Amino acid sequence: MQRMHVAGVGDGEAGVVEVQGDALLVGCGRGSLIGLDEVQLEGKRRMSAAEFLRGNQVRSGERLGL
Repeated sequence: MQRMHVAGVGDGEAGVVEVQGDALLVGCGRGSLIGLDEVQLEGKRRMSAAEFLRGNQVRSGERLGL
């Protein structure tokens, strides 16, 4: 994660991804969400969340790191 923001309250289970259009949100527990604005995979360049979602199959409900 390179840049993020507080996205508010949602289902927010810790580590669980929520995709909303071009937005990539991650639960932080207790119903809170952060929005990932920029991400960088190991050995890759930094990219916006929208670019990342276009090039990677990410679905709501997936858990980070698995």
